[in-house]
Amino acid sequence: MITSIERNQLRMSKSKKQIQDMKKELSEEDRLRLQTIDQALRNLSAPQQEIKEVDKINEVKTKRHYNKNKYRDVERETAQVEPEDVVKNTFLAHPNLEVMKFIIDKHKKTKMIQRQFQKNQQCNLIHV
Repeated sequence: MITSIERNQLRMSKSKKQIQDMKKELSEEDRLRLQTIDQALRNLSAPQQEIKEVDKINEVKTKRHYNKNKYRDVERETAQVEPEDVVKNTFLAHPNLEVMKFIIDKHKKTKMIQRQFQKNQQCNLIHV
């Protein structure tokens, strides 16, 4: 019976005829030597596997605690900011004076339109 070491040695880029010739050429001493080496390697590899299994058992995984507050409802408030403050902040941050003027003019127009719309609604309610 050929051991794994013999098989690996015979596989090293040899043709079938060369392998058969090598099998015949191996003497009894060579076969015994290879078998003892193979058994020694098996004996060495087995304890390493046992050590690895023991290490895995001894390792304690760190436990992550469940976050209890993860799905708790929390009251949230939106920031109360006046629209005028927003416009002032935007146009003050912009370096171009023409753009600042344009923003201010548009803001004034929209405010005037909103006021006119509110007055018209109030007048319509009074007349109805």
